[in-house]
Amino acid sequence: MRPIYLFISFVVLIFSAVSCSKTKGPEPLDLTAGKLSMKVEGTLREADVAYVMTINDEEHYVVTLTAFFTPLGLKNNDDVTDAFHIYIRFSEAQFNNPKGTWDVVAIDSETGGRPLVYALYQEGVGGETMDLYSIAEADKTVGKLTITDFTIGDQTVIPGVTGRGYTKLAGTFHMDLTEVRTDGTGLGPELAITEGRFDVTNTFLGF
Repeated sequence: MRPIYLFISFVVLIFSAVSCSKTKGPEPLDLTAGKLSMKVEGTLREADVAYVMTINDEEHYVVTLTAFFTPLGLKNNDDVTDAFHIYIRFSEAQFNNPKGTWDVVAIDSETGGRPLVYALYQEGVGGETMDLYSIAEADKTVGKLTITDFTIGDQTVIPGVTGRGYTKLAGTFHMDLTEVRTDGTGLGPELAITEGRFDVTNTFLGF
């Protein structure tokens, strides 16, 4: 499914942009504009960086919410340790009016025409070991995403990724993700993400 490759590419590109912005050149994005918080196994996490991006892949609108977490915040020049991503695939009509509550499912699930909402959580990004939590079973609902507010406008992101997209997106979420062991030994325990809230913007300053 082509949109998932776009999603993975975004994660790599923007992680690189955030890492580089601390050490050289002008900051490519406003690090203070977006907000995302959630409880991970009951512990509150507040993102240091959170934003939204949109791509029109000619068949769907592909929307990604991305958040990065550091121990002491990026202003203290810490390395990113954890990352959280929500991927949404909308039809044009759904993109134009996304308000509602949608199931969180695996990337290869059949949605019956509803938006596809998928999530990924990474612990220990850039370390010797990284724990990866995702959705292991297709066609099984593991949580809910509710969109309560949005603004559509012209985004300026990275070369080749511009045009019509969400300049603001807000809502709530909760989900139970499953550890996907990267050593090939199968699946691990579930991770409960609750009381999620986001109010994110597309605030890239351009290149």
